[in-house]
Amino acid sequence: RVAGLVGGIIGVSFGCTLGLVNLFFVDEQKANMLKLQALEDGQEFEFEVEIDNTINPGLTTVLVRGPDIDGVLASITATLASHGCSIVKLDAGLRGGDGV
Repeated sequence: RVAGLVGGIIGVSFGCTLGLVNLFFVDEQKANMLKLQALEDGQEFEFEVEIDNTINPGLTTVLVRGPDIDGVLASITATLASHGCSIVKLDAGLRGGDGV
């Protein structure tokens, strides 16, 4: 019983140590710089946002036009939810190479 407990403690300690050691080798500034370079390489991020309270009675319509970029829809919905907004209806698609 004691051997099992000691073995479990050693196993968990070794596993956690092994999982965390790689964090010492991560260069945060280089990772951020690579992300910024990826965003700047020939991509223009021009978004157009229209907000209208007259299209649907009792609802606010938010229309976002911009380039098709991974994660934009998730970011928008997460931001709206964090501010207490509920999404009643969502339409997403591509028009002329840009997301709508």
